[in-house]
Amino acid sequence: MVAKLKPAFQKAHDQIQPLDEAARKGDPLGEAAVEAAQDAQDAQDAARTLLPASN
Repeated sequence: MVAKLKPAFQKAHDQIQPLDEAARKGDPLGEAAVEAAQDAQDAQDAARTLLPASN
């Protein structure tokens, strides 16, 4: 299961990272970009609930 989730986490991270960098620089973000980032973050959050806690 973890092997299947890793690509999803990476994809979500890849979608969020450029938006995060733009926001830190103060660059304007389009509404579609913000929605894509929110969707990616929601997917990551949902996937985390399926993973066992690591120690």
